[in-house]
Amino acid sequence: MSTDIDSERERKRPGRPAGPSDRRERILASARELFSRNGIDKTSIRAIAADAGVDAALVHHYFGTKTQLFAAAIHIPIDPMTVIGRLKEVPVEQIGH
Repeated sequence: MSTDIDSERERKRPGRPAGPSDRRERILASARELFSRNGIDKTSIRAIAADAGVDAALVHHYFGTKTQLFAAAIHIPIDPMTVIGRLKEVPVEQIGH
């Protein structure tokens, strides 16, 4: 027999909510804004979470540490091997010229 309490418990299960979500993108947008305004040292995960309207645990779920979130927030959409790969063809004494 199901009660209202059982159905309430069922709706508030921990973990990632089912279905599509824009939470990850909101977190990144908030992180970019706050990191650019305050710097990495003065920006907390809690501040980013509050600005994005999510729990700090969700920020950690998606990105891990603040450093990992920073790296994701400033991600430059290039393949580094495109640049670095060419260095294999350059003699070591000429790298940097």
